[in-house]
Amino acid sequence: MTRNETFVYAIARLKAMENRFLDRSIFQRMIESEDAQTTLKVLGETSYAKWFSSSEADISFDKVLDLELQGFYDEVEKFVPDSSLILLFRLPYDYHNVKVVLKSFISQRLGGEKRWDLLTPLGSISTDDLILAIETEDFGLLPYGLNALLPQCLSFWEQSRDMLEIERILDAHLFNSLVALSKKLPYDGIDHYVKNKIDAENIRAALRLKRANIDANKISGFFHEGGTYTADLLIRLIDEPLEGWQRILSFGDAVSALESLQEVHREAEMLVQLERVLDDFLTKILDKCRYDAFSPEQILRHIHLKETEIKNLRIILVGKTSGVSGNVIRGLLRYVP
Repeated sequence: MTRNETFVYAIARLKAMENRFLDRSIFQRMIESEDAQTTLKVLGETSYAKWFSSSEADISFDKVLDLELQGFYDEVEKFVPDSSLILLFRLPYDYHNVKVVLKSFISQRLGGEKRWDLLTPLGSISTDDLILAIETEDFGLLPYGLNALLPQCLSFWEQSRDMLEIERILDAHLFNSLVALSKKLPYDGIDHYVKNKIDAENIRAALRLKRANIDANKISGFFHEGGTYTADLLIRLIDEPLEGWQRILSFGDAVSALESLQEVHREAEMLVQLERVLDDFLTKILDKCRYDAFSPEQILRHIHLKETEIKNLRIILVGKTSGVSGNVIRGLLRYVP
């Protein structure tokens, strides 16, 4: 079977799996439910029902969503011919787990507690292996350059006690790993997606930094390489009024997300809205390949849509639990196919 034929089979399987995606009517019913418990009952009428039959009597919605996404990844890894395509989405979970284990290790040294409850099974590295590596300080078998990076992080902590800087170092390493992985893949659309993903993250970071009044000398370190925009250009956004951002970013694809922003008067509201339009921007990038039966980018598109579905469910369930109005929840939702 040729590579193209292999992708045709995988894409056909994914197309069939798209029938399991929740449609707008389900999301609408969940939003209009009286309370969080009723919202969960609606979710229990869908393909997610199998997770509610768990032996746990009062299983949390977070656990349900994690089980669904874990089951999804386990399934697609059985037939997607190039696992590196899936790794592009699982790497961020690995780095999340690295942060959790590293913080727990440091916390324990200082007399605090471990927080293994914050670990996710969605990464590509076994959480047990990660815990063992950090607790024994034997990093040799860790992949993605973490075997060299983690000793540096621990050494830096001993010298500075600056956990924020360690998180920044790990984030930079994550995006460098995503770029390196995309460069190894012989598919132009993958590189294009990763570049735009970095642009989206850098634009988010620019608005957060603008609100936080971070020291100007440290700002450039929060922007990731590999995107369309240089750190020097992104730094210009910090002192620029929000209405001027489109002009500065006009030569990149991500400017289309800014064009869809509605006028708001508070930066906090702008950040929430920006998160949504940037996620939808990435959906549109991947949607361009939806009718190409030979395109490996279809794999990314399907995984992205599943991740977006989980994100939307989390927004609804957290919103209902917190008593947020239906209209506000609707305004937070990402693209629903």
